[in-house]
Amino acid sequence: MAAEKLPGWGGSALVVWARDDKVFPLEHGRRLAGLLSADLIEVEDSYSFIPEDRPDRLADAIRGFTS
Repeated sequence: MAAEKLPGWGGSALVVWARDDKVFPLEHGRRLAGLLSADLIEVEDSYSFIPEDRPDRLADAIRGFTS
């Protein structure tokens, strides 16, 4: 199973997840971030398509992660 291999990821990662998503609950984002030892940014006022719902917030998150 792919999830079993995630803790072995040696790189850095950022998980950006919609707080109010009904299809992919926030708990899934928290679990993914935990498996990757990644930072998690929760985006408010967004659902499954953060790039469409909150492109400004996503851009800020990526900019902060890469700088």
